[in-house]
Amino acid sequence: MEHSNGKFGYSVQRRIWEKSVRDYTRLFIKIGWMKKLDSEVEQFNYRAFPDEFIWELNDDTPEGHLPLTNALRGTRLMENIFTHPAFDCPEEEAAEENNDTGSNAGQNKDDSKVRVRPKIMTDFKPDYSF
Repeated sequence: MEHSNGKFGYSVQRRIWEKSVRDYTRLFIKIGWMKKLDSEVEQFNYRAFPDEFIWELNDDTPEGHLPLTNALRGTRLMENIFTHPAFDCPEEEAAEENNDTGSNAGQNKDDSKVRVRPKIMTDFKPDYSF
């Protein structure tokens, strides 16, 4: 994301997905993976790969257009990427929790950081069953 000036990357796609109420059709339209058909009724269709996919990175390339992730057979891969614990930021969550609890009289910042376990350690439980 840093090399694209915040225009491309899974984190950008995730943000757009969240704003689209986790609706993949809305996401795909917004990032340019689907195009509007020339018809009387508003209809969209997937861009034909590779001919209709936008390969040039210029000012009119839609935000979040890259990276291209195959969703032809479903969106499970993208959903797993977007909901992966790597997107959780334990430092920000800890700061929010400290702000919610009010005054921490008698404690310094280092004390509260030590006591708060990162969300990834408390919520994520890997499932290795197949």
